[in-house]
Amino acid sequence: MFAPVLSHAQEQTKVPGPPAIYKSCQVTKPVIALTFDDGPTSALTPQLLDILKAHGARATLFVIGKRADQSPELLQRAVAEGNEIGNHTWSHANLTKISTQEMRAEVQDAADAIFKATGKRPELVRPPYLGIDGDVIQFLHGELGLKIISCNIDSLDWRDHNSAKTTENIVTKAAPGAIVLCHETEPSTLAALPGILDALKAKGYEFVTVSEMISMEKPH
Repeated sequence: MFAPVLSHAQEQTKVPGPPAIYKSCQVTKPVIALTFDDGPTSALTPQLLDILKAHGARATLFVIGKRADQSPELLQRAVAEGNEIGNHTWSHANLTKISTQEMRAEVQDAADAIFKATGKRPELVRPPYLGIDGDVIQFLHGELGLKIISCNIDSLDWRDHNSAKTTENIVTKAAPGAIVLCHETEPSTLAALPGILDALKAKGYEFVTVSEMISMEKPH
């Protein structure tokens, strides 16, 4: 499902200033950022938010614009409970396979839907399928000034659909500054989430949003 070309893109595209792409963060505290793609959905997003709230955890939700437009109240609740909203395009498009004009519509239409729901434009974007190349970086980061968020822990929930495997993939690979990729549309992930949160909390981890973790980065 995922075919990232991050290393090639980073080598080929030199963008001054802060990093264009974040796969993880260099931090001095035991913090971890859980991210959930592809929502919101009326069936599963409330369950996700209930679990996070019950465990005192915050996360970053990369939402699909057309779904956000249909369920703005779910974004409002997520933000009210301390979670962060990121851009996952309007229709879950692979940005490496479309024109710049189409890319602009995908990203900006989603940003408009998020702004309409929350009053804030997202500063983070995760291209669907982690479809990232030099043109995508230049547009998203170089032109729009967005932070592109990848991951260094892929739960593989989209592939396995198995709570035990999702738990193992996250808990055994956890490290301070990790960005964890999950999907809120996977029931097996939501079934695993309470145990994942408990296991990581027992290891001393605090759950923060991606932007919070970026702000904690050690100076380079």
